[in-house]
Amino acid sequence: MIKLEKENGIGSINNDVRWLARGPVDAAKRYRAYNSRGYRFRAKRLDRVSQNSGVMVRAKTSTYAAPGDATPVLGDVTYYGRIIDIIKLNYSGQFSVDIFKCEWVDVSVKGIKKDKYGYTLVNFSHLMHKGDKIEHEPFILPNQAEQVFYIEDELNPGWSVVMQNNLPRDRCDIGNDECTRDVDAEPFHVSHLTDMFKKKRKDQHWVRSDIEGTIVDATDNALINEE
Repeated sequence: MIKLEKENGIGSINNDVRWLARGPVDAAKRYRAYNSRGYRFRAKRLDRVSQNSGVMVRAKTSTYAAPGDATPVLGDVTYYGRIIDIIKLNYSGQFSVDIFKCEWVDVSVKGIKKDKYGYTLVNFSHLMHKGDKIEHEPFILPNQAEQVFYIEDELNPGWSVVMQNNLPRDRCDIGNDECTRDVDAEPFHVSHLTDMFKKKRKDQHWVRSDIEGTIVDATDNALINEE
């Protein structure tokens, strides 16, 4: 038996949701560079001359005022990172999704601090969301990323000053000729994404318990047709 949330029957599930549930094909395209909102991003391994791999994301995150506090507070948190891979996921030819895989600096005092002049400093020897656990989130969408540069602080070894790029270039779509020439010859294999779900903790469940559902027989004709 399968527990499903539905409104007007199983046939009402959006087709895009069905394809997303099946997951992307194993081999995805990798880009050496990607233009988004006037910014040109590049994977860290290819940042030899110019520094275009630095990204910043502002997100809403639940935090607790003190240990043992049961009431989370929703606040803005800024994350700083560098792009490791630029990937185009292919969902069986139905549609594609572009994502950045990044390494993220730990948002605790180990990874981020302010100097006496008010500048933000980051330390890439302290990382978080490395992607080895299912709850980690190393991926972002290109339209979520703001471009930043990291300048090494000579007075604080291991620390870099964050400088935001406020001068975007002319806008360019990833689909034009200039951008498509930046496709990497070696594909990105996404099999490790499904491996992350196999490593889930034993106490984790993928059925929601906070809403009422409908019990549907797995031999339902609609399900058979979908297979």
